[in-house]
Amino acid sequence: MKTPQAAVIAALGGLAYAASKIHFAVRGELGIDGFEATPEANAAFGDATAAQLGNAALGVITAALALALLRRWPRWVEVGLHIASWGALLLIGAGFVGFALRAAGVVSNADGMPVNGWSWVTVTLGAVWVGAWGYGLVGHWRRGRVEEESA
Repeated sequence: MKTPQAAVIAALGGLAYAASKIHFAVRGELGIDGFEATPEANAAFGDATAAQLGNAALGVITAALALALLRRWPRWVEVGLHIASWGALLLIGAGFVGFALRAAGVVSNADGMPVNGWSWVTVTLGAVWVGAWGYGLVGHWRRGRVEEESA
């Protein structure tokens, strides 16, 4: 896989996340596909719609960060892009690991909701998202280093 394809796949992952969050916002519920919250958790939380719309916005931002890897930028922009991308990738990666452990039954589902087929779909999509973004980010960084050394 090449860096541009990885960046586009990572952007699609961010948009898929945003779409899932919008789906839950419309329903006024917490969670993500395959890891829905209990009705009690939804009732105790308060305004799930606003929280989910905020999460959807973060998905769109991650898509924009991934797409920014498709081109070269001035050095100061690339430093900021890499810092923001690595930070977001670490947070998303931590979330992915947590959901994967829940789906595998290694850690308990705090809200008691059962794992289902959608849980594994979500975990698989998360693995592709994290992997593609990491690959694209490393490729973007390495390509910049090669260009600097050859200049």
